[in-house]
Amino acid sequence: MIFRLSQKVAAKIKEPNLQTMPPDMDPFADWHVGMFIHERLQYLIFVNSASLFTVVLRGAGVKDFELLYISFRSVMLDVLKEAGAPHLFDRIFNTENRSITPAKATDRHLIGSMNDQVKMAKYDLDEDMPIGDIITRLNKVPMRRLKEYYIPRIAFMNLEEGGALTLPPAAERNPVPEAPGIKGRHLRLWTPEEG
Repeated sequence: MIFRLSQKVAAKIKEPNLQTMPPDMDPFADWHVGMFIHERLQYLIFVNSASLFTVVLRGAGVKDFELLYISFRSVMLDVLKEAGAPHLFDRIFNTENRSITPAKATDRHLIGSMNDQVKMAKYDLDEDMPIGDIITRLNKVPMRRLKEYYIPRIAFMNLEEGGALTLPPAAERNPVPEAPGIKGRHLRLWTPEEG
């Protein structure tokens, strides 16, 4: 299991010498972790690397990597019950045959998606929404980075079926077709018959 820590989280839990790591073979076991402050309170945000499924929790008292893992694990059972998938808890946290490793967060696109989630979470905190409701809402918001299942909750549930759910690198994507009817600076009306 890999937790890819942002610089702020790495500094908070005193993990200065993080290495980059390849993706975990199990998509349920690869998470990016960030931190944000809202009204002088620290929050941790965990984003699944394959599905953008997001978990937010208070960061108070999390002083090392072990406490980070324990805090995340303690919240996940309730989150998975709310998402309708408590059976995934054992799959995610079955650590008999795998290590739990901190690593450096390097995927800029995923970090950008995490920053979008942070903005939404701060807005919800301003509205005095409970954290459980914030998590539910974040996982129902369509995310552009997801390829087939635009909603993180659905993408997370479909990880059991396998397959990459995030967009390929920009170089591998199909170019966006030019909008019909646009020629240089001139705009002319397009009709469905022009197809």
